[in-house]
Amino acid sequence: MKLKRWWPNIVFLVLLTLPFVQASPLDTLRNVGNRIIMMGNLQFLGLNDTVILTSLMRIMLWILVFTILFALTSNEHIVHFFNRKYAAIVSGIIATMAAFFLMDSLLLLVGSGAATIVAFVLIGGPVVGVGYLLWRIPGGEHGHANEEHAGHVFLKLCLCVFLLWILGAIKYHLIQLGA
Repeated sequence: MKLKRWWPNIVFLVLLTLPFVQASPLDTLRNVGNRIIMMGNLQFLGLNDTVILTSLMRIMLWILVFTILFALTSNEHIVHFFNRKYAAIVSGIIATMAAFFLMDSLLLLVGSGAATIVAFVLIGGPVVGVGYLLWRIPGGEHGHANEEHAGHVFLKLCLCVFLLWILGAIKYHLIQLGA
């Protein structure tokens, strides 16, 4: 009776260990990272990058348009003549039309614009924040508005070194992308 409960587990363990039976199991373990990366960037599909990117953009556009339209049309306070079934059908049809009939160049343009905005916020945010700290550090507490102590100067120096490190890292990666 107990053997019947363990039988699926034994089969699963045997199937799990089959890839390690080959001559060099360490090569399999080393290639796991490469296979995960290959799955993440969709190289296993055998398509070029532009086709994959536009396909994923179309899927994300469909999800976005459907979600927004369904939220608007299924709300009884905004649209009074749809129930949830009809709102889902109409939203699905309009989202499908928007995803299919949008040109590839427009999808890539919108995607590159959004990526530029995100990169600007992620890179420019810390730079602007540290610059603001450099400007405001002496502070104005208790009537000592313009007094700078050695600690303030040291903190400003550390923040400037941090900014220099950020900009150097950005320059290095931009050179690597351009080469």
